[in-house]
Amino acid sequence: MENPPEETYGRASNPQRFADDRQHAFARWCVHQAWERARLVRSPWFRDRLAEMDAGHPAHPDFIASTHVRNRIDADPQIRLMVVGGDTDDMGEDEAIATTRVRQGVPVAYRGPDTDRDILNPQTQPPMLFHGHPGRITSPAIQHILVDWVGLEDESASFAVGYGPHTIDGGWAGPVVPALAEISEDEYLLRKQRIDKGERPIP
Repeated sequence: MENPPEETYGRASNPQRFADDRQHAFARWCVHQAWERARLVRSPWFRDRLAEMDAGHPAHPDFIASTHVRNRIDADPQIRLMVVGGDTDDMGEDEAIATTRVRQGVPVAYRGPDTDRDILNPQTQPPMLFHGHPGRITSPAIQHILVDWVGLEDESASFAVGYGPHTIDGGWAGPVVPALAEISEDEYLLRKQRIDKGERPIP
C-alpha cells in the first residue's frame, strides 16, 4: 500500500521524515485540536496562549510551572471539567461538575442510569431517579455530596445517598464528580416542570 502524500500529516508515527517547519505546524495543529476538544478555548487566557504559539513566541511561564496552568483550569468558570472515557461513557451529554464548583444550593442533574434502588415509598412520584433528574446540592461535603432530587426530597435517594469524586494521587479528590452535572437555573426549572407533569426530565 502506498504511503500518504508528503504534503499530509499522516506520518505522525515517523516525525523524523517531516521538515522542521512541518513538524512545528503539526504540533500546533495537535495543540489546537486538543484544546478545542477539552473546551479550553472558552477561556480568553488560553485563546491568547494559542495566538502566541501560532506567532512563534516562547511558551508562557505558567506552562513551565505547570501547577499554575492547572490552577487556572480549576478556577476559571468558563472552563467546565469533565471525565472522558472510562465508566462514564454512557452518562450522556451533561458534563460532570468540577469539584471546585460544588456548593450548597447549586442546581445539578443526575448523570447515571434510571434507578429506583433508593425509593422506599411505593407512592412516591416520580417513582425513580431518572437519568438527567434535576436537584440541588444540600450538603457539599466533597466525599458525600447530598442532593435534594425533585419529587424525591423525602426519600433516601436525597437524604442518605451521597456522591463524590474519584480519588487520585494517594487520596486527593479528583477534578470532577462523575455522577453529577452542573446545570443552569433555567435548565433546572425546565426539567422540574417536566417531572411535575409526569414526564421524564430529558425527552
